[in-house]
Parts: sequence; structure tokens; C-alpha cells
Amino acid sequence: MKRALFAAFLVLAMLVAVACQPAVTPTTEPTAAPTEPGATPTEYVRGPVTMTVAGVQIDDTSGFPEGQTLEDNVWLTYYKEELDVTIVNKWVVPQAQYNEKMTAQIGAGDVPDLMKIDTGLFQLLIENDLAEDLTAAYDATANEWLKAFAEMDNGIGLQCATRDETLYAMPYYNDAVYTSSFWIRKDWLDKFALPVPKTMEDVYNAAKKFVEEDPDGNSQKDTMGLGLWMNTSINQVEAVMTGFSAYPSMWVEGDGGKAVLSATTANAKKALEWLNRMYAEGLIPAEFATMTDAQVAAEIVNGKCGITTWPFWAAYWSLQNSKLADPAADWISVYPTETGADAKLPTAKKIGLYFAVRKGFEHPEIVFEMANKFAEATLGPNKMEDTLKYIVGLDGGNYWQFAQVYFWPPINQDVEPFNEALAKKDKSLCPPFRLGNWNALEYMESGKNDAWQYASYLSFGPTSQYMQNIALLKKGSVEDGLYFGAGTPTMAQVGGDLDKILLQGYAKIIAGDAGTTFEGVVADWLAAGGQTITDEVNAELGR
Repeated sequence: MKRALFAAFLVLAMLVAVACQPAVTPTTEPTAAPTEPGATPTEYVRGPVTMTVAGVQIDDTSGFPEGQTLEDNVWLTYYKEELDVTIVNKWVVPQAQYNEKMTAQIGAGDVPDLMKIDTGLFQLLIENDLAEDLTAAYDATANEWLKAFAEMDNGIGLQCATRDETLYAMPYYNDAVYTSSFWIRKDWLDKFALPVPKTMEDVYNAAKKFVEEDPDGNSQKDTMGLGLWMNTSINQVEAVMTGFSAYPSMWVEGDGGKAVLSATTANAKKALEWLNRMYAEGLIPAEFATMTDAQVAAEIVNGKCGITTWPFWAAYWSLQNSKLADPAADWISVYPTETGADAKLPTAKKIGLYFAVRKGFEHPEIVFEMANKFAEATLGPNKMEDTLKYIVGLDGGNYWQFAQVYFWPPINQDVEPFNEALAKKDKSLCPPFRLGNWNALEYMESGKNDAWQYASYLSFGPTSQYMQNIALLKKGSVEDGLYFGAGTPTMAQVGGDLDKILLQGYAKIIAGDAGTTFEGVVADWLAAGGQTITDEVNAELGR
């Protein structure tokens, strides 16, 4: 199922972490012929180059497209034939050991030529003076499509990869919205003649009906209002907080123009008061602070929960299985707010993955040459052909997974022609990038209880969460936040402890603990290092 999910929608697959990238073992040796200069700045006069990378042991290759292997694939061929670059593994480790191994190699001063690393490792690489200055290479090499990616987030990605006006990495661009929406059973709303919720009060009213009026018709009061869990992070109540313009992990503008953590603001307090009301009336599980998402999913599949919160991929898990269990189950995605106005969705512009080059590597421009082709295959004039060859094939094969440098395509990638193809019901008009979403139309056409088609419809149909995200993005109804740095010194030291203070404090407030107030929780957070972090963030921002 997981492999099929990756084929169904590339955008989710591209979230795979650094360690999920396959190891490669080329079968050919570099040639002696020099590369001829070309018409674009992506080609250099140079001889053959061998570039080392960090490999990850891959035991299951069942998700590889037919004819593609770790040793022989479209991206290795491109690097070899077009760039005259041969990729070899400096070392190979199991996925779980990747970060540990990279950390040790950075400490030893012995790193690969090209590295896929997270924010912590990127900072460590710079601190150990092992990252190559890529400023000039980017200026000389990046083509128009790669620069288009850089412009999508207003330069935030390049800003995150820059220290002291020096570019040290190619950032992993992420033009995305990850916030959870409310998912509600429309058939239950219809049963009680309830409107599709636009306000948080509408959600409360629906939850109350679902608990008290026997929506499953078994003459027992055994259904849940809002399926909520918060066992590991306050981010698990993100949809509720978004409804009150609060964003758990974001730094936003507070009084006097200073940056403040949104989780400590008055809007966050409103969200907690709403949840406390729901808890007091038995509309959320009494065990919400210890429940897991799997437990809530089980209640959904068993027909005991009609409201929950999840990102768009929930359709391929609990909601799909709900449809399988009960053909009458019909879910919709909504973004209710306190006032009923459009929700402002939190974007995911902070960079969490970098492609860095070892200091002293003779040809640092190669990282951008690799990125150029990925950007061109996504946005360029031949993207239809290039997408099929380099990104995702007609068979749903994920060719992108063999690339050494990659990033998330724009969230609205090929959406307009996809919608046109849907409207005309003509699969031949569907862009290759969107072929994995075509099951949405097949469900609309057949209306059959096909769980996979239904999941595609929920995820990518005309009224899906995904399409709502795009509509809100076009309106500019988003919250980008203020801080995109790698993290302050105090964040690294006590960030985990501060997260626990908020998690435990939030849980007590929701449950109505008499000795806990929002102001008290915020005061504890500030005293334990939150104030120092706030000062550090504002210093970085120059506020």
C-alpha cells in the first residue's frame, strides 16, 4: 500500500527524508573526453568528474520502476552522459544510521563530495568549516527554471542556506501547505440538517449532535464528537488552532512588531478555551492526551467518529477504510474559523533539507547542474516529456527517487490542465504529473464504493482539501511566519524541554485542571528558556 501511495501522488512521496534516498553503485567508469561548452550556463569545459555521495542501504526495491535499478537508472545516465559526472558511494549505511554516520564523518573531517543533510547537520558542517562556498557557482550556473523555484518562496530557501552572505547549500524547495483541516462526515451532517461548518461554533454544534443524537442509528450513545489526540505534540491540534489564527510552531508578529511564538499568544488561548468547552461537554475523548492517531483512525473505521483533523493524505488511510467499512460514509474537508472568514493557512517555507558540497571539491557547480535538470523537468518547455522520463511515468513509476538533487514541485503544478481534463473527462489531456490523481474522476463518474478512487477524489477532486489549499494560496490567505533560521543556540539546548512544557500545559488546560492557567504555562515556558529564545529570534530578525 505504501508503495502504491507514492505512485498515486508524487507530492507526498517527495517528503521522504534524506535517509530514504537510495544508494547508487554505477557500472561505468568516467570517460576521458572533455565536456564541450554549451549554450546555457549549465555546461562547463572540464574533463570527467567522479563525485562521491553518502549511500543508504535499500533492501526493498519493489517500488522501483520497471527497468530501473540502483546501478542503472535515468538519473545516473543523465549525470554520466550529459554532465560527464560519475556518482559513487563514499559509504553505505542502513537508513536508521544515516545521521549518526554523517555526524561522525563531519567530526572526522571526512565527508562525501555531495551531501543530503538536515538542518542540524547543515549547521554542524558549517561550524566545522567543511561546506564549500556556492555563491559564485549559483550565480553562474542556475538556469531560469531553478531560479523560478527560488522565487516561489520569495528567496526564503536561499536565505536559509546562507550564512554571513555566503551560500553554502542548494536548498530543498518546499512550496507547500501542510496544515490539517477538519474532516467531517457529510452524510451525518445531512441526517441532522446541519450546514457544512464555516465557523468553529458550527463544528461545536455538529460534534454535539454526533454525540447526543445517535448518528450511526444503533440506539446507543456511543459515538465520538471530535476525534482528537495530542499524545506527542501540540501540532496535533493544529487544525483547531488554525481556526483561531494560531500556529503551534510559527513565529508571528506580536506587540511592538516583535516576533513571538504563536503558541503563546491570545489566539492560542482562544483555541484552548474552545477545546476545554468541548472536553467539558464530553465532545472529545477523555483520553485525548494519551490517545494515538491509530486509535482515532480505528474509531473512524468503526463508524464511531464523524469529525477529525488530518492533512490531505488522510484520505488514503482512515477515510478510505471508513468507506470500505460503510459505503454510506461520505467525508468532506473544511477550514472553519472563529468568524467564518477564510482561514489563513500556515505555509511550510522553512527549509529542512539541504544539498551541500564538500569544501575543496573542484566542481561545486555540479550540484546546480543537477538541480537545473530537475527544475527543467518540472517547469521547463519540455516538461511533458521530461516529467515522464525523469519524474513520474505513465505507470506511476517514481523516477525522481534516483535523483541526487530534488525538491518539491509547486503545489499548483499542472493543476489547471488537470482540472480542464477532469471537466472534459478526457484522460489524454491529463498532464503526466497528475496521472496518479486521475482516479478522482473515475470515482466521480462511477460513484462506486471503490476505496482507492474515493481516496483520490477526497484528495484531489474539485472540492478536496488540496484544491481548497490552492484556492486560499491564490487569495494570499496564508501565514508564512517570520523566522526561518536554522535555530538559535538556546533552541538547541532546551527546545525539547520547552515543547514538553507546552504539551503538558495545553493538556491540563483542555482537561480543565483547576491549578493551570494559560498565562501560567506561558510564564513557565518563558522562564525555562523561552524568553531567551524569543530574544535570540528577534536579534536574528533585527527586530
